[in-house]
Amino acid sequence: VLPDFGERNEVSVESAEAIPTVRTWLDDEERSVIYRDALGGVRFASQLKNAQVLSDALDGEAGGGVDAHPGTRDAILNLYEETFGHASFTGRSRSMYGFEGLGCIYWHMVAKLLLGIIETFERCPSDDPAAGRLAALYRRVRGGFGFNKTPLEYGAFPSDPYSHTPGHRGAQQPGMTGQVKEQVLSRFAELGVRLEGGCLRFAPRLRLDGEVLEAATAWALPSPGGEDTLVELPAEGLGFTLAGVPVRYQYGASASAIDLELEDETERVDGVQLDRAKTRALLGRTGSIKQLTVQFGRDWRLE
Repeated sequence: VLPDFGERNEVSVESAEAIPTVRTWLDDEERSVIYRDALGGVRFASQLKNAQVLSDALDGEAGGGVDAHPGTRDAILNLYEETFGHASFTGRSRSMYGFEGLGCIYWHMVAKLLLGIIETFERCPSDDPAAGRLAALYRRVRGGFGFNKTPLEYGAFPSDPYSHTPGHRGAQQPGMTGQVKEQVLSRFAELGVRLEGGCLRFAPRLRLDGEVLEAATAWALPSPGGEDTLVELPAEGLGFTLAGVPVRYQYGASASAIDLELEDETERVDGVQLDRAKTRALLGRTGSIKQLTVQFGRDWRLE
């Protein structure tokens, strides 16, 4: 049974008072390393987040010459470990899969970081120097995911989602983890797909290095009838689907516009936003919109 919150950081009073230096601190109400709380319990100071920070504190003024007493430093560090059990920590609960503990990479947490960075980037004005730094950080975090690695590097099939990677072996526990949700959201953010006031807007700000095509390419998409549908992707462009509708991006056009391929006609919309009616038709999967081509003018800014 895990301890209640109030029981955490409860130091054994008997063990604490057995160390003469600690007993002096407690009597003198010196609170920088260890102290008595309002109920008479003994606790380590809240800023001592790990043993290294505690060791640094013992080296400083707070240590009060602790090294003058042989064995005192080790006794205090042992008391800290006895209280928190950091070295025996095995993960998020007491029964884990494939060693989820210290040294693990939790891929869902990394995906949350990725999403947090791009959400912050989207709120940052393009003329703010922080925008470029956030874009670089986003690419750095994104580059660490399995789909950017070889099977040998990842220790698993790279395009599958995995729960975690321990320090001593490859990725573990495949399955539809929370990582997938965060990465789907991040991917649409990369592509600049936004829903604002009930209207779809296509406004990418990130340069998608390595994904923009150098030459026109035929894109084969599966259809309900079982036969592939070929979509022509333009040079300096890319493609993805949104609610089952192929969306083509083309950079470097003379002006920004959206070309809609409807059931019996084509229609052009100036700018990069659909109205509410067309947004409802697309997201509602009515089938009335067959394809979108979004063109971005040459002055479109990418980070």
